[in-house]
Amino acid sequence: MEETLEYKLYKLSVIQKYLTDSYGHRDTPAFIRYNHTKTKEDLQRLLDEYLEDSVFLGVNILDDILDKIEYFLDTLQDKDSLAQCQFFYDMIYDLREAKCDKLQASDWQVKALNPLLNSLGIDTE
Repeated sequence: MEETLEYKLYKLSVIQKYLTDSYGHRDTPAFIRYNHTKTKEDLQRLLDEYLEDSVFLGVNILDDILDKIEYFLDTLQDKDSLAQCQFFYDMIYDLREAKCDKLQASDWQVKALNPLLNSLGIDTE
């Protein structure tokens, strides 16, 4: 499936939300808002944003998001908020693991499978 220009621009805007100009990690506006208000509504918005954005993010940024959710799990007292955080943590963790598996498969193909196929005279291009 070919990505449209609008899709590429949206994907880029999502990624830029999490990175500084020098590619360091930064807090998103939703995270800053939740840290300021500590309301259940802002926590829900933050978790929704994390889950929606996670499709476009790399493993390192997903690790950062998971660390933030782990912090919430360690500090929140409200059982509903804890359950909500655990649900989102599990969803994002599963996505992160799938991305890691895909990276490992791709790395294996480039480093092991393609050279083997090429040595057998099979074109991998």
